[in-house]
Amino acid sequence: MCGDTVIDPSEECDGENLGGNTCMEAGYYKGTLTCANDCTFDYSQCSERCGDDIVQENDEDCEASSFTELTCAEFGVYGTGNVTCGDDCRYDFSQCGGENKCGDSVIQAQYGETCDNGNLNGQTCETLGYYGGTLSCSNDCTFNTQNCELSGRCGDSTVQTEEEDCDGTNLNNQTCATQLNFDAGTLLCNSDCTFDYSNCSECGDGSTTGAEECDGNDYGGNDCISLGYYGGTLSCNNDCTYAEANCATFGYCGDGTIQTIYGENCEGANLNGKTNCHSLNPNYYDENVTLLCSSCDYDLSMCRSCGDNKLDADFGEQCDGTDFGGTTCSDLGYDSGSIACNTGCAMLGCSGKVFTRLVVGLNFACAQDSRNDIWCWGSNTNGQLGTGDSTSTYTPTPVEKPDGISFSDKLSSGINHTCVVDTNGDNWCWGDNSYGQFGNLSNSPSNSPVTTSMPPGISFTAVAAGFDHTCAIDTIGNAWCWGSNGSGQLGNNSSANSWVPVPVEMPQNKSFNFIAAGGQISCATDTDGGLWCWGSNYYGLVGVDYAWTPQSITVPSAAAAINFISITDAHACVLDTAGNGFCWGDNSYGAIGAGNRDPANTPTPVLMPTGAVFNSIAVSKRNSQGRSYTCASDTLNRLWCWGSNGSQELGIAGGTTYYHTPQQSIASSGILVSASIAVKNWYTGFVDTNGKIQSWGDNYSGQLGIDPVTMSSALPVQATDPEFIAYP
Repeated sequence: MCGDTVIDPSEECDGENLGGNTCMEAGYYKGTLTCANDCTFDYSQCSERCGDDIVQENDEDCEASSFTELTCAEFGVYGTGNVTCGDDCRYDFSQCGGENKCGDSVIQAQYGETCDNGNLNGQTCETLGYYGGTLSCSNDCTFNTQNCELSGRCGDSTVQTEEEDCDGTNLNNQTCATQLNFDAGTLLCNSDCTFDYSNCSECGDGSTTGAEECDGNDYGGNDCISLGYYGGTLSCNNDCTYAEANCATFGYCGDGTIQTIYGENCEGANLNGKTNCHSLNPNYYDENVTLLCSSCDYDLSMCRSCGDNKLDADFGEQCDGTDFGGTTCSDLGYDSGSIACNTGCAMLGCSGKVFTRLVVGLNFACAQDSRNDIWCWGSNTNGQLGTGDSTSTYTPTPVEKPDGISFSDKLSSGINHTCVVDTNGDNWCWGDNSYGQFGNLSNSPSNSPVTTSMPPGISFTAVAAGFDHTCAIDTIGNAWCWGSNGSGQLGNNSSANSWVPVPVEMPQNKSFNFIAAGGQISCATDTDGGLWCWGSNYYGLVGVDYAWTPQSITVPSAAAAINFISITDAHACVLDTAGNGFCWGDNSYGAIGAGNRDPANTPTPVLMPTGAVFNSIAVSKRNSQGRSYTCASDTLNRLWCWGSNGSQELGIAGGTTYYHTPQQSIASSGILVSASIAVKNWYTGFVDTNGKIQSWGDNYSGQLGIDPVTMSSALPVQATDPEFIAYP
C-alpha cells in the first residue's frame, strides 16, 4: 500500500524510497527528485532539461525550437549538407558525414588537407625535395614551406652550389669551354640540376659531335640530296656548319623555281600556268575548284571526277565506283538485282520495279513506284505519257520529272491528261490541254509536266483529273477547279471555261477532304462524311438540272461517313468508312450493283458480297454501245466486278453479258489485289500485292503494258518490267 515505503507494482515510489531514480535520470540537469503522497514522482524540484527552449550552458549545444540550421561549411566542417539540432540538444553533424574539419588533427586528404595541426603525415622539408629547413602546417591545413625554401631545392632557378651544378637556365656562368675546354656547343642543365654536356663539341677534331652539323669531312651521314637538294657536293665551313652553295645550284622543292627535270609540277603559288582542276584535266568537273600545290606536285584532293570513287551527286553522278551514297535497289523502287556502277557513274543492275498506284486514261496508263516516281505507257498521241516526246510505247517509261521536284502520291488521269501534286503542294499536268485543264494560262498541249498557275499563297493536297477539266483541294479544305465548264463542273456559279484555277463556291462551314472529277461533273466529300456534287445532271448524278455550285447528295441513312468517290460520265460510286459501296446513275447493264438494271438518281446500296469490306472502287466510262461497269477491291485482297461483261471486261470468262451484283473476278484468281484499281473503256487493272501491274482488256495502244501485237486479253497479264533507270 502507498505509504509503507515499499514500492508496489502500481507505484513509481513510496516515501523516501525512490527506487534509485534521480532528476538526472529523468532528463533534468539539476534538482532533487521527491515522492508525492500518491506514490508518483514529484519533479517540481528538478530543473533545466533538453526541450525547455533554454540552452543550458555546458550541458547543451542547442534547442531545436530556437536553432537555425547552418550549412556544414558555415559551421566550419566538411561536407555538403546542414548541421541540425539533435534530440539530445547537441549538434548533429550526420548530414556532413561527421564532425570532420581542419584543425581536428586528422588529415582529410579527400578535402584537400595535406596536414592538420602538428600532424604532418610523416613529411619533412627533405621529403618534399628541399635541402633542409623545418616544415610546418598552415591554418588551412596545407604545408607551410617558407622555412624549407630558405634551404632551396632543385628547380627554384637558384644554384645551391653545395648541392647543384645548375638549375634550369641558370648555368652559374658556366659554358662548354669553362667545363670541358670545348670551343663549340651549348651547355645544358639536366632536370636533376647536373650539367648536360651532350651539345658540347670541339670543332676541328674531324668528328661531328654535339651541336656540330659537320666537322672536316665528317658530314654526319648527310649529303646534298638528304638535305633536300636535287644534287651537288656538300662541304663543311670552319665553324662546323654545312656549306651548301654547290648543292643550291641544283635547286630544291621550295626554291620558287619549277624544276620539271626533277619531276616538279608546281612551286607554292606557281601552278605552272594552271588555274583550277578543270584546266589541269577536263575530266575534272567544276572549273571553280581551286588547284593546290603540295610538295611541288599538284594536290588533287579537292578535284572531283567520275572514277575517283567519291559520289558527286551535284555533278550528276548516281554512283562512283563502290560509293552509292547508301542507296539500294529497294530505295530506287526495285525488288531484285544487285546494284552496280558503270564507267559513266550511272547505276545499273536493279530489276523488278515495285509499283504502288495505278491510274488510267483513254488507251494509256500511268503508275507510281515506291518513290512516287511516275511511269506511263500506251497511246502518246497527245503527249499523255509525259516522256518528253509523242512516241507510244507498251513499256512503262519514266515521266520527265522537273529538276528539284519530288512528286507526292496524289496522281490522277482524265481522258487524255494526267496531273500530280508535288511535295511542295504545287500541281503539274501533261497531255491534252484543249480546254485549259492544265491551269497554266494556256491551252497548248505538253508532252512533259508543266506547272499549274497556282493561286497566291495556296498549296494543294489532292488533285482529280476529269475528262476536260481538273479539280483540287487546298490545305484548308477549299476546292479549286479549272478547264472546261460548259455544265458548271468548275463549281464557281458560272459556265465560262477557265485556264487558271478558280475557287469553287464552298458550302457554308464545310471543308472538303476528297475530290473526284468525271465527264462534266465533279464531286467531293466533306470532313463530316457528307457528299457534294456539281455540274451536269446527266443520268441524275447531281439531282438537279445543271448544278453550278456544290449540291448536297443524299445518301442512305444507314451509310457511314463517305470517304471515297469514283465518277465518270454516266454513273458514280462511293464508299463509306465501313467499306460499303453505293452507286447511282446509268444502270443499263447493272453497273450500280443493286441487283437490278433500274437507273438511280441517288446513291443506292451495292448488294455487298458476304463478308466483303471494300477499300477501293472504280467506275468505267460509258462506251458508244452504252455499256459501263464497276470494280472494287476488298480488305482480303480480292477483286469484285459488276455491270457489262460483253467483252469479258469483268474478268469473268464465259459468263453472261452483264451482272447486276458484284461477282468475284476470276481474273484475279491466285493474285492478291492491292487497294489501287483502275478501269476505263474495256481496260481493267490493278496493282498486286507484289507491286506488279496486272490488267486485261483492249491493248490496241499497248495500254496493258505488253506488245500491242496482242490486241486484247480476257485474262490479266503483267505489264512489262521497265528498264532500270536510277533517277527517272
